[in-house]
Amino acid sequence: MSSAPTLPIDSPPRPRPTPAAWCFALGAVLLTFAFCAVQLHWRSYFAVPLPWSDSARSIARCALALSVPAVAMGVLRGLKDRWSVLGVTVAASLFCAAYAEVLHTWIVDRANFDPNFHTNAEWQWNLHNAIMGLERWCAPHVFRFLPDCIVSFNFWLTGDREWSIHVFRFGANTALFAMILRYARVYLSVVWSFGPMLVVAMLYPVTILRYNGQFTDPLAHFSLVAGLFFLARRHEPGFFAAFFAGILAKESINLLAPCRCFHGNWRRSFLLGFIYLAAGLALTVAVRRYIQGPIPVAYTSISGTGARQVFGNWGARGIWWPMYAVTIGALLPGAVAGWRHIDAAFRATCVTVVLGTIASNLFISLMWEVRNVVPAFIPLAILNFRYLETVLARGTATPRLNRSGASQVTAPSRV
Repeated sequence: MSSAPTLPIDSPPRPRPTPAAWCFALGAVLLTFAFCAVQLHWRSYFAVPLPWSDSARSIARCALALSVPAVAMGVLRGLKDRWSVLGVTVAASLFCAAYAEVLHTWIVDRANFDPNFHTNAEWQWNLHNAIMGLERWCAPHVFRFLPDCIVSFNFWLTGDREWSIHVFRFGANTALFAMILRYARVYLSVVWSFGPMLVVAMLYPVTILRYNGQFTDPLAHFSLVAGLFFLARRHEPGFFAAFFAGILAKESINLLAPCRCFHGNWRRSFLLGFIYLAAGLALTVAVRRYIQGPIPVAYTSISGTGARQVFGNWGARGIWWPMYAVTIGALLPGAVAGWRHIDAAFRATCVTVVLGTIASNLFISLMWEVRNVVPAFIPLAILNFRYLETVLARGTATPRLNRSGASQVTAPSRV
């Protein structure tokens, strides 16, 4: 049986991006680099809040809070939906992010995994200060300074440490959930596109069970999903911005480069994928040289970890294998069922993201920090809901007579 056609439900991609789109993407990347450079160079200045009155700081806190729904609306901009549907979409993104923030506060922030600190929240702020001080001892976290620069800027405006962290994490998760929904809309209809977002929210408590709460993850996940969305839409400027700005949040964003090889004309795509990979790795090494000075090109000097990390992770498999079983393992059967109902580019991208995030966790991070493999949930969830949508569409098909008078089943339109 032939697979279902893969026509985007989201507005169709433009065949060739405009110069304005490229200018916007390049400007966004340069602005991100400049923002980080200013924050890190004058870090002692931004470490002290502005000498504002209490009323002015309250206004700053309200402005930051109002920026969160604005972020969701910005991510979802371009959807050709009625205002009522768009309102539900924005509300769902905000609800999932608020749900995640409440869980994070009580499961992670108020717990204590390090005996040197009273809570994980105290550990987070200590790590944040070390990252903003470019302290080498906290590698590889010090190489992922973009999220901490945003938190530092929030603190500079408000003078409120907890508010600065909560607003950043709430905003980044709102953008993440909105982008998950936007990405799902490329392959699923309006109602079914809410499924992957809800699956990620449902699995969220499992992903933060063994996790200290460092700031990098929400923004890094958003960058990776945004890159996948722009790839699916064939929007090169957006992919360019998500790729290079995202590397400042986490080096695993380089995983987008091989994904670029699967979209479009294969010769051009493989060439661009190689260029992105080379440029991304060059930026990754440049960040490390900027912080650590001249370093040898070796695995331990770039990642901050060595071969012991791999053996240590494997030795602790009794801790993390149940977490993978109830997250990725639970999504695999439905993904296998939906495999033939989606295009080859998506399938190749799915395999790359799933294996790449697991390998990154094995070699660079800790395997029980399942939070690092959240991006793998998203294509797997899309495959699950693509299968359900296809099967239910066939089940609700309506019979009609063909020209010869025989009964013929016709599935309803997905658009």
